[in-house]
Amino acid sequence: MPKIYNTLPPKVEDLDEVLAFIYIGPNKPTQKDYQRVPLLVRRNKVAAALDWLKLNHLDYEYLNISYENLATYPEDEPPVCVDYRVPVMSKDAENLAVHESAEDEEGVVDGDCPFVVHALTGAQYENKTRKQLRALAMDHLMSQGKVLG
Repeated sequence: MPKIYNTLPPKVEDLDEVLAFIYIGPNKPTQKDYQRVPLLVRRNKVAAALDWLKLNHLDYEYLNISYENLATYPEDEPPVCVDYRVPVMSKDAENLAVHESAEDEEGVVDGDCPFVVHALTGAQYENKTRKQLRALAMDHLMSQGKVLG
């Protein structure tokens, strides 16, 4: 388990210990792409939420709110390292339709369409460092393992 904080929000450099952001797409993410992801930090909203919790919830009564840490969070990109790899594609990414994915096949016409979840569980990540977890995830992606975006 990650360390429990008595000061929130944590330092930006500590976020990589508990969060990972893998961008799935045919091209490397741009600033415009980052504006559409739910991982951006709106500092005023976070500060207001923490102030409210401290005043209105007994479990947060002794919380230390670090406005200094919050001020270091970027506003226009995710506050954690973004991992991106060029996917193996059978189609040219620049020639795709707006809502078409490079991995899109024609799909299932008849019968079942199974949904499989691939994840790291239990002993696979129990005592692993952040770099080891990234290596496991990248190994899965590089061996053409399935992902859900």
